[in-house]
Amino acid sequence: MKKAWLLSVLAVLGLGVAQAQESYFGVGASVLTNFTDGAAPLLNLQFGGPVADTLELRGTVDTLLFLSNLGADLLYAFDVSPEVEGYAGGGVDFAYIFIPGLAAGSAFALHGTAGLEYRTGAVGLYGEVQPYGLLSAPILALKARVGINFYF
Repeated sequence: MKKAWLLSVLAVLGLGVAQAQESYFGVGASVLTNFTDGAAPLLNLQFGGPVADTLELRGTVDTLLFLSNLGADLLYAFDVSPEVEGYAGGGVDFAYIFIPGLAAGSAFALHGTAGLEYRTGAVGLYGEVQPYGLLSAPILALKARVGINFYF
């Protein structure tokens, strides 16, 4: 019963994003580091849009074949200037690592998000940071992301 309720809520939110006038698709690059094992550069894809006047729902994929991270964010957007929008919020992640013969595993995490986007027409350039904490172990990490969004 709980699963049906959750799926219904996610479907309504997904339809709201898909029909939103200011939806976007973005590509970029991110770097994930836990400050002890070095940094992993990742390619980023994202899709999102507004679910209310100042709230936005976004889904992300960060990947480098052997390491993938699926994420979902709920973001509060605010104007910094006519061309620059700020946003802050948080979300959940599912990370998966697979290195043949060496390591395999998955983990859930929570993260915060803070970023800025410079937008001209249907194109926006963004940069953001995400403090990141694994739920299965006391590991803190930081993800930094830059890229370009295309609005439709």
